[in-house]
Amino acid sequence: MRKREIFNLKWRDIDIQRGFICLLDTKNGDRQEVPINKDVKQALVRQLKHPSSPYVFYNKDGKPFNDVRKSFIVALKKSDIINFHFTVFYTGFLMQNFL
Repeated sequence: MRKREIFNLKWRDIDIQRGFICLLDTKNGDRQEVPINKDVKQALVRQLKHPSSPYVFYNKDGKPFNDVRKSFIVALKKSDIINFHFTVFYTGFLMQNFL
């Protein structure tokens, strides 16, 4: 999943029972079902829902995040991680699940 797809993810797009996230607004315009594993399911179940927002990941106003670059950089520094980029998550997922 691309960052924009993650940031705009809504609870209605997630089917925990079937184990899929349905992406309606992808980069190429196609509808896509993304399988989720046990760890993702557990993380989604633990994620707090905003009382007035449909988004899974939201800011204090219930609006979707636009960018997490600043927070991501701070987390990397606190973890003493260097030379790591957000796209590594995407590439790592592909390699772990499809190669």
